[in-house]
Amino acid sequence: MRSLAWPAARSCAPTERSSRSTSRSARVVAVSACCGPSEADQAVAAAESAFEAWSRAGAADRAGVLFRAADWLRRRRFEVASLEVFEAGKCWDDADADVAEAIDFLEYNGRQGLRLAQGGESLATGRGQPVDLPRRVWQW
Repeated sequence: MRSLAWPAARSCAPTERSSRSTSRSARVVAVSACCGPSEADQAVAAAESAFEAWSRAGAADRAGVLFRAADWLRRRRFEVASLEVFEAGKCWDDADADVAEAIDFLEYNGRQGLRLAQGGESLATGRGQPVDLPRRVWQW
C-alpha cells in the first residue's frame, strides 16, 4: 500500500517511510510520505482556504463525501484490515472491527448531517452549521 502526501503539498518532495511487518521485518507492508511542519502548515492553509466554500456546500454534498469515503473503505476492507494486521500486529478480529468502526463513523456522521439539514439540532452547537475548521487528526 502506498500513501501520498496531502494534495496541497504536491510541490514538496517529501521523503518516504517504509512500514514493515511486525513478524517479518524484511517485509515492507506500506510506504507513506513523511512530511514535516512545512507540509502540515500547507495542509492546514489549504483546509482554511476551502472552509468557506465547504461551509456553503449543501448537506447532501458534504454527506456525499463521507459516504464515498465509507464506500472506498468498504471496497478495500480486507486490504486496510490486513495492513493493521501486518503493520501493527493486531489480530484479524480487532483489525476488521477497526475498519468496520471507521465505516460506521463515516456513515453515521453523513446521516447526522442530513438530519441536521432537515431541522435537527446538533448536540455541540444546537444548530446545523459549520462552526470552525476542526483541527484534529484521528489516529487511524
